[in-house]
Amino acid sequence: MVSEAKQRLAQAAFAGFMRGEEPQPVEMATAVTIDRWEAVVRVDSGRRSLILKGDVTNHPVLGTDRISTSEVVWLDRKLQWARTISRVYRLEGKMIDEEGVEL
Repeated sequence: MVSEAKQRLAQAAFAGFMRGEEPQPVEMATAVTIDRWEAVVRVDSGRRSLILKGDVTNHPVLGTDRISTSEVVWLDRKLQWARTISRVYRLEGKMIDEEGVEL
């Protein structure tokens, strides 16, 4: 379950992105990097949400591993960053398809 504070931050970020704002430079500088990533639709109790799967480096909770993110709030059109409920990710490397082939 996502905390109320994280939900409020994600909602505020989404509203900003709708106004054309991007993450602040300090937020991008400290963002977790996700490489060899893919966008996946997760279905949970009939509810669909977009998540990312990929290889992260220096995640504050999960370390360095292949992960599934929390729900994506915003995916940058240029595919340079994504904002999830929990944090901003810098999208590095190439996006891959479900078989692991680079796109």
